[in-house]
Amino acid sequence: MIRVEKLHKTFGTGTRARPVLHEVDLNIAQGTIGVVVGPSGAGKSTLARCVNLLERPTSGRVWVAGTDVTDLPERELHRPCRR
Repeated sequence: MIRVEKLHKTFGTGTRARPVLHEVDLNIAQGTIGVVVGPSGAGKSTLARCVNLLERPTSGRVWVAGTDVTDLPERELHRPCRR
């Protein structure tokens, strides 16, 4: 299961800050397939990169298989998931 709660992602700082994701909530149950659609530049790839933590979200939480992975250090992200 993947759960995303109030996910925000902003690129840049100050007057150059550009919000890309704002309060995204998402639940994908185990054994199901989720699809994200939208126009170019809508934030689909940024959402995927934040969910798999290739890109750290500015705020919000990401849970994978019941574990909050949002603040895990890099070394923990590379460990195999145990069920």
